Order: sequence, then C-alpha cells, then structure tokens
Amino acid sequence: MYSNWKIDNNDEYLYLQITNIIAHDIESGRLKPNTRLPSHRKLCEIFNVSRNTIIMAIDELVYLSYVEVRAQSGVYVKNIFIDDKNKATPNWDKYFSNSLHRYGNIKRIDQLTSSSNDSNIINISAAGLGKDFNFLASSISEATYKICSKDLSKINHFNKYGYRPLRKLIAERISMQGRLIDEDNILIVPSVLQGINLTAMAFLSFASNFIFATPNVINMDSIVHYTGVNMIGVEQDNEGINVEQLKHHLSVHNCMVYTNSSYHNPTGISMSLDRKISLLKTTSKYKIPIMEVDSMRDIYFDKPLGKSLFALDKNESVIYFGSLLRTLTLNLGISWIAAPKNVIEKLSDVKAQHDIYPSMLLQLIVTELMESGTYDNYLERVRKLLLEKRNNTHYLLNKYLYDVAEWDSKNSNFYIWLKLKEINSKKLYDITNNILFYPGFFFDKKDTTHLSICIASCSNEEMEQAIKILQQNINRLK
Repeated sequence: MYSNWKIDNNDEYLYLQITNIIAHDIESGRLKPNTRLPSHRKLCEIFNVSRNTIIMAIDELVYLSYVEVRAQSGVYVKNIFIDDKNKATPNWDKYFSNSLHRYGNIKRIDQLTSSSNDSNIINISAAGLGKDFNFLASSISEATYKICSKDLSKINHFNKYGYRPLRKLIAERISMQGRLIDEDNILIVPSVLQGINLTAMAFLSFASNFIFATPNVINMDSIVHYTGVNMIGVEQDNEGINVEQLKHHLSVHNCMVYTNSSYHNPTGISMSLDRKISLLKTTSKYKIPIMEVDSMRDIYFDKPLGKSLFALDKNESVIYFGSLLRTLTLNLGISWIAAPKNVIEKLSDVKAQHDIYPSMLLQLIVTELMESGTYDNYLERVRKLLLEKRNNTHYLLNKYLYDVAEWDSKNSNFYIWLKLKEINSKKLYDITNNILFYPGFFFDKKDTTHLSICIASCSNEEMEQAIKILQQNINRLK
C-alpha cells in the first residue's frame, strides 16, 4: 500500500516531502478517513529518515488538519474532505488546509525549536542568549514592582507610535552613531518580523522585488512571502551583499533591499564600511529604499560596531529595525523602527489598521531598565560572557572538526557558518537525533554543505557535547 511513498533527493525539506506525499493520498481518497497511519518506527523505515523528521511531518499534518492523534492508539486520517450534509457547521479543517497559510513558515519554526524544551536535546542553532545569560531576571522583577507600585493609569494610555519616553531613549541611542533623530522618527512594534511585514504591506505591491543577501534567515521565518512579492536572493562574500549582482535587480519599479548590516543570520557576516557605502550609492542611483535589520548592535566582542547604513544614509532611504530580542534571555516583545517621519506616519497607520500594539507595561519596564542604567550594566556582563563563549566555541571546533569543516574566522562571532568539507548537511541532519541544528538548506534550499551554530545558545559543556556528536555523525557518513 505504501510502495509509492518515496522521497526525492531534491531541495525540499524531507519532512515537507513526507507531508506532501501523505496529504496527497488523503486528498485523492487513497487513504480513507479513520485509516490508521503506520507507526513512527515503520514510517522511518518506509521513508528511510530519522524519527525527528517523521515527528515534524506528523506535526505538520496535524496542524493542517489532515490527521489527528488519538491517545494510546495512533495517528488517524481525519474526515477533512467529507462534508456532513446534515450538519450546518462549515468544514473549518477543509478551509484551513487550503488557505493562504498552507505551509506557514512560522509553524515550521515552532516545530523545529519546540525540541529545545526537551532536556535531552541540545540546540546549538538557537539564535539568542541561552540560560547562562539569565542574570537580568531580578532587575526586571524590580522594575516591574517599581512600575506597579505607582499610578498604573498610564498603562492604559494609547499612543499609536509607542510610549514617548521610550521612543526618546531609543532615538538617543541611535543618534550616538552620528545621525541625529528624535522620538518622532521612532515607531515601537512587538517584533522585527512584524515591523518588516508592516513595511512590506505599506510600501510594496504584488510582484514587487524583495531583494536580500542569501543564505538568509528570512527564508525560514518571514511572513513577507505571503504579501506576494518576488523573493530574490543575491550572493554575498565576506564583506556583505554582492553589489554588482544586486544591480541586475534594481532597474524595475517598486523594489526594496533587505539586509543585516551586522551579524548576518546565519553567516555571521558584518558588512564592511566600504560595502555599506557602495550599497548606499547603488540604491540611491535607482532611488531604491533599504530595510536594515540591526537588532544586535548592543552585542559586540572586540570593539563597538561601526556605523549602520541608517547612520551613513544622507538620502532618507533606509528603514532601520532594532530589537531587544537578541540581547535578553526572555522576549519582552519590544522592537522598533527608525525612519524618516513621513515613513513612520505611514507605518503607524498600517500598524493601527492591523491592531498591532506592543504591551504598554512592557514598554514601561524597558524604559525603566534603560533610564536607570540597568540595561547598560547588564550588557557589559553579556559582552564579557559572549567573548568567552566565542573563544571556547572556536577552541572546540578546532579540536574536533578542523579536519572535516571550515569557517570564516573573521565573521565567526555570534553566528558561525560551518562549512562541511565532504559531507552533505542534509544527510547529517537526517541521522542526528540528540542535538538540534539548522542545516544550510533551511536558509537556502540549494545549500547542502553548511550548518549554523550560535555561540550563545547553550552552556560550554553542552556545546562540547554537541560538537562531539557532530564529529561522530560526520565520521559515520564518511
């Protein structure tokens, strides 16, 4: 019955191939409602993949309402395409399975990262500060108590731009780069991702060109895809996006360039000053705007980061995104957009139309942390620990993987883009069950040689254990 269940050696994620195969058999009627799917072990044998891959495929099928998990029994096909004529309720499962968000990228990330909650799995690719950095918790508690002991009426105050004192503080921090702005240049949003999506909705139209440096995390978790824009990846070298290649995509009307100026995810590349100037000159020639994500500016190692594109820009062509997401161990849901005032006004209107407002209480907490100097004191400790972790990770890579992998030492700071010399990263991912890492094809479907490591994601002991497992599995594939 399952002889047609075979996956191809193509660029699509293995778990999505399995999802598509089973979903197709359900839609075609080959798998009838209430049919019990084979066990996880049997599915592993049928598709010749790891248990993790099968779990992700089943999770996707459950999410899309093709199957359901029955306790102590197994996984069963749902009645998704059979409408009960005696029932007036719409078939919501059928509607959802055929909706715009059929294979939502956000759901995919949830599936990949949910394994991080398993104490037996080490996540070496989680793009944030791990448990070793959780020394701001008491300060957040103190700030919250201080705020809640005062008049709380301001929590209910509405401002579509965000809390003015916080916007002023953020404007002052950005102005330290040399470009003076004020709070009217700032819009508070819950996340950079939502800010990017708002910008795409506000300034791009269907079939506009959205140009970015590849490989890129935007291929994993961006809802920009659903706005109907053309996602165009442009290659980069160790100084940033290839400007000469970029020029071939700038002649069309209504396009935008998206870039990470520092600690590009996943490659770790920080754009050189010359490349930033070259990029600005090129885009200004065509009057093309730039989205610049710089959410890790407060994190640096040997010396502070150079000026951002936003600070260097003289033509008001850059929309600048910042966040606390990568500098804190818990997500306070506070990010911001800095842009010319007329752009902020338009973005605030789109934000209001979609009813997107970050918590006022969280804005007050962040304001208190910044005003009191607590946040900057915390960052000093973070930077020292990050430097230690970077050096330790480099030591471990040289100790265990120097003969089977390589990496750009210049750009291997917060992120390390590890290139396997002979091993296919898809195959490595498929046989690795004890650790979680993001292989190159998550960021660029053509990439079969890389994997991403975040030096801050876990403890030094866990990082060594994980790299040992990688070494063992690489040797198995030789």
